[in-house]
Amino acid sequence: HRHEEGLDPHYWLSAANGAAMAATIAEALAKADPARAPEYRANGRAVAAECLALHDELRGMLAGLGEKRMIVLHDGWRYFAAAYGLEIAAVFQAARGREPSPRGLQELYRAARRIGARVLFSEPQLPAASVEPVLRDLGLRLVVLDPIGGAVPGDSYAGLLRRDARAVFAALSR
Repeated sequence: HRHEEGLDPHYWLSAANGAAMAATIAEALAKADPARAPEYRANGRAVAAECLALHDELRGMLAGLGEKRMIVLHDGWRYFAAAYGLEIAAVFQAARGREPSPRGLQELYRAARRIGARVLFSEPQLPAASVEPVLRDLGLRLVVLDPIGGAVPGDSYAGLLRRDARAVFAALSR
């Protein structure tokens, strides 16, 4: 996906992409350390299989949503949305830290009203103070999705994606 600053770096937010990354990493390690290549490749296949199973699990979880359109604070969720049958209907910040133009705000308000939005998805790494007027004007709740993780002890890639998918399901199914 294209991102305001070039290519969208949020590739890992699809577990299917996580499977591709595991295979790529395993192959790079195998080439760097040929003596242990079979072990790296076997581990890469195992992680890729886990990621593909997670991908199917999350697709199944989100498939039953009636509303699949999201409004997000930061344009970092396109891989997640594409992987799990969701749609990014509007974005508050097309580029991190860049407030929307007046035209951009008008488009966001129109999109929110058109889809009957009830939530705006934010991230713990980004200050959400700038969206408070939007939340108030449109009567939206703020729901936090974490694209990076690490805040939960013993966290994992699968745990991160599951938490985000559950949060999206809970927010959009209300």
